[in-house]
Amino acid sequence: MSMSDTQRSNVTSSAQLANVEYSDIHWDQLFDPKTGEYKSINQRGKESFDNPLSDYLKSYGKQKAEPTPTGLALELLVGFDASVSGVIHVTPLTVKESERAVKQRRKQIELWKAADNVAYTELAATAELVWGFVDKDGKKVKVADVPKPQHAGNMGFRRGYATMGAIARREEGTSFPFAVAFVEYADELERILAHAAENLKKTAGASKLAPLDYVIIACSVVDEGGRESHLTNNNVKRGTAQKTFAFAKLDRRFPELKLVERVLMDPPELPKGITKYPYGEGCYIPFSMLDTTALRHLDKGTTEVAAASKPDEVESYIALVMNDKKAAKRTMTRADIEAKADSHKCQIVRIVCKAILENNTKVFSKLVKIANQLNDATIPHLVEMELMDAPKGWEPSTAVEEPATV
Repeated sequence: MSMSDTQRSNVTSSAQLANVEYSDIHWDQLFDPKTGEYKSINQRGKESFDNPLSDYLKSYGKQKAEPTPTGLALELLVGFDASVSGVIHVTPLTVKESERAVKQRRKQIELWKAADNVAYTELAATAELVWGFVDKDGKKVKVADVPKPQHAGNMGFRRGYATMGAIARREEGTSFPFAVAFVEYADELERILAHAAENLKKTAGASKLAPLDYVIIACSVVDEGGRESHLTNNNVKRGTAQKTFAFAKLDRRFPELKLVERVLMDPPELPKGITKYPYGEGCYIPFSMLDTTALRHLDKGTTEVAAASKPDEVESYIALVMNDKKAAKRTMTRADIEAKADSHKCQIVRIVCKAILENNTKVFSKLVKIANQLNDATIPHLVEMELMDAPKGWEPSTAVEEPATV
């Protein structure tokens, strides 16, 4: 049975607390939006995701340590302080997960070695010793004998990444205990929410979440059958929750459009003087240009309120947003009409759009009764705005007609 939101928030009320060696905890990068399979645009590159090792790299080879705004390695030189960083929530790893952890660690070491940087080279050597790929004499350990971590960290991903720099810098052996709480989550949704809540509430060691980080979190919540309220109840601002949740649902409904993949692409370089990104099949989508109301209307096909939207309608909306009118369908989508019927400032537009959606022809018959008044009031303005040409022979009407109730 799924836990209530209140129960979820109290998951650690009876958790066991203990100290566990750093080497026995693994932070799976696939579980963290900041270091996982998808990375936000402002978090790509060697140093661009608020690298928690930046202070270690800057201080390497120098007697005096040089802190950086994003670095955490120097802060950890004195050890892990739970009063500052909070207790790390951990869960048991399965055999398969432990084996994957060893592979991820080996890959991380290879990445540090390939960086062609002496500071990273030392970091890789330290990691080989800490994670048990070599013994204290530097001799390689057989693959089958490499120790496997027993715990998965669901919090403190950046601190876990920075700790290797602290161990390398202080040169006091490989022991580095972490204060942890052994917890059991009822389901994957609960784990995701606990991780997201920790990122949003804490300050120590935190890196500000970028808009696209919220997209990734929303996708995880949708995948596990969660609701939009699961985001707002965990400190995600309502507007952000509405937009990212609606976008995540559309992505999962129409996987062929690869919406999430496209907003996470590196934006193409634009020629000087050009500010709009080009539209094309499978192109990069600037997430900031998407409208929450439109996204939610496009997703109404999951309810009985409206007929299901189609992939081409979603793609057409994207083309319109990116100002490629040739790529967009010439007719408005149902979602576009619904949006106008709900919130357009002009009441006549609302009435007409609603009539179209409901196939209510009586509305148009009633509007004929006040056609002269409407024309007199609007045609001069429409002509001035170049939305239409003045009708041939048209003159303002002098007739007074009985108003009709629409």
